[in-house]
Amino acid sequence: MPPAPLPENEGQRLKALHALDILDTPPEERFDRLTRVARRLFDTPIALMSLVD
Repeated sequence: MPPAPLPENEGQRLKALHALDILDTPPEERFDRLTRVARRLFDTPIALMSLVD
């Protein structure tokens, strides 16, 4: 399977993510809280939040 093409603004997107300093960070309670809400709301055993860089 060929890799997905990169968007034209990939450099800008990565620059913005790095500027926000949210990649490869330790767990944060606020994100854990969001996943707990999603789990209850959608009645699923697992919920996750993924930020793709």
